[in-house]
Amino acid sequence: MTRILQRHLLLRVGRQLAVGGAVRATQLDGIAADGVLTNGIGAQAWTGVPVQARFDRFERGDFLTGGRIFWRRSFDSEVGASFVYALRRGYIAREDVALDGSWTPLRAVTVSGLVQWSIEEERLAEARLQALWQLSPRLQLVADVQRTAPDLFVDRSGEIVYRLLQPLSLEADWHWLKLEGGHGHRAGARATFRTVQDASYGAEVRLITEPDNGYKLARLFAIRKLPRNVTVTVDLDAYWLEREINATKRSFVATVTGGWAFAQAWEAMIAGSFGTTPYFERRTEAIARLVYRFGLPGGFR
Repeated sequence: MTRILQRHLLLRVGRQLAVGGAVRATQLDGIAADGVLTNGIGAQAWTGVPVQARFDRFERGDFLTGGRIFWRRSFDSEVGASFVYALRRGYIAREDVALDGSWTPLRAVTVSGLVQWSIEEERLAEARLQALWQLSPRLQLVADVQRTAPDLFVDRSGEIVYRLLQPLSLEADWHWLKLEGGHGHRAGARATFRTVQDASYGAEVRLITEPDNGYKLARLFAIRKLPRNVTVTVDLDAYWLEREINATKRSFVATVTGGWAFAQAWEAMIAGSFGTTPYFERRTEAIARLVYRFGLPGGFR
């Protein structure tokens, strides 16, 4: 990741999460650019190969590109127009345009929306409206209504975030799903405890049930900063599927990551993951990465 043109343009190369407008939230391996031109007017662009998520039997495609232009009135109010184009096995997988925006009429209230049109299908792909109300520093309410094609379901949902104690936060959400084949639910809860030493410990449970399939998730995670700029993370997650995939309904995966900022602009990371999933009787992965951060003196962060 680096900033150029007097820090007006941000470039990212490698695995990343592309967000904004028609691209939705898509993880890809590629390159992205994000810059503000003048008077709050800016542009974003993405190009790469989508990354397939765990248990996702739907191929995400071979290529994705897109762009977005926006006007940013302030850091919490913005409107944009975007386009995304994706290929899968040489055929068009997505060709969408979208309008999106967010507005903060009051300091405690934020309203956001998105309308996305499929050029290939010549019909509405998605429409979403969401309102967030920060009732107090300890309580946050979220409500949204959403319609998505091709499943043509309406998603009415609610979410509550409550900070019981200063270091402890509790989050819960519930969504009712209406699909062509029936209906379902998506719900979850998470507790996170943060210490004065910048460490975090937490637990999460989630449930998704729908006509095709669903799962239950239990997760434990921890992030701990050690002396000499070393950070260690541990993530343990377990899935229980409603229907079998490859004659298996369970998945257990453990991931341990260690990062070391050994210089102002240099970081080294090593990660290991092992467990069992419906696609692998035994799964073991190891990743090592060396990062140099460009931009500001001492590295851009």
